[in-house]
Amino acid sequence: MHHCAIDSGVLHQQHKITLQNVFDVKTQCDKYVAGFWAIRPLTNKMISYAVGNVRAMIPEVYEEQKRLMRENNLDFEKRLVETIDCGIDPNVRKQRFNQQAEIIRQIINSIDEKGNADTNLSYFSEESDERLALQRFPIKDAKQKSDLIYRLKTESIENYLRKMDDTIKAEQGKFVPEYYTFKILTEIQSYHGDKNIIKQAMQLKEQIKEIVFADIETKYSMETSLEDLTYWEQDALIYMNAQRIWDSPKIRRRLFYIMMEASVDRKGKHLQKYGNKYQCNTKFYQKLKFLARYRSI
Repeated sequence: MHHCAIDSGVLHQQHKITLQNVFDVKTQCDKYVAGFWAIRPLTNKMISYAVGNVRAMIPEVYEEQKRLMRENNLDFEKRLVETIDCGIDPNVRKQRFNQQAEIIRQIINSIDEKGNADTNLSYFSEESDERLALQRFPIKDAKQKSDLIYRLKTESIENYLRKMDDTIKAEQGKFVPEYYTFKILTEIQSYHGDKNIIKQAMQLKEQIKEIVFADIETKYSMETSLEDLTYWEQDALIYMNAQRIWDSPKIRRRLFYIMMEASVDRKGKHLQKYGNKYQCNTKFYQKLKFLARYRSI
């Protein structure tokens, strides 16, 4: 299920292929292989081997597991189908986001009611719903909720940054961000009050951007469209420093301008729709002004 929504969306948009649930499996590993396939092109020989392996497994594995799943009416199928659709249908994605937000609020409320001054992050197991909820609960909301929740949120952030730093050092150029990596780091920069935490988030964000940019130069060409980029590659371009753009390689520079053009078109439509009620992001507006002024010289 790891990044299934992203893979589903890419396959649907580029090849009109919609994934279907076949059987239930959960494999824990030190490093997910999704990142490996994201940066390494498939040769004809590799594709041939992969096709052969799949064909060999269809009768004994896929068909048998699919039969068992149908007979036992496994609930996991519904969840996986929903995950697949998230990468294709914006309405499904929005609905699921709202459902998750409500569940997170319920868990946070429970922590706030049952916790006390001695409660800390280590009180919850690594894979617990409480840890996941604290990680995804917005910093602004945590500040408003209570001192306990904000303290636990800060502990969660420190733990998140420490783990990410260790992972980047271990994997170096092979590090693959997750769907929300850039958004989480940006939220920390913007809304947390601790200068040391903000500095660490900024440093990690810059390291990850450089890793992603190196992948972009390896994977793509001057004909690449935005639809071919992963979510984190688009985020890396969005958060790119405009002052560095003219010194950047051609492929990255071209994709940056395509991204900016798409953003301007999208925000222009919002302005037409909402009029004076629409508020443009200040940082985006400043970046746009800088680019327009520089190019006019």
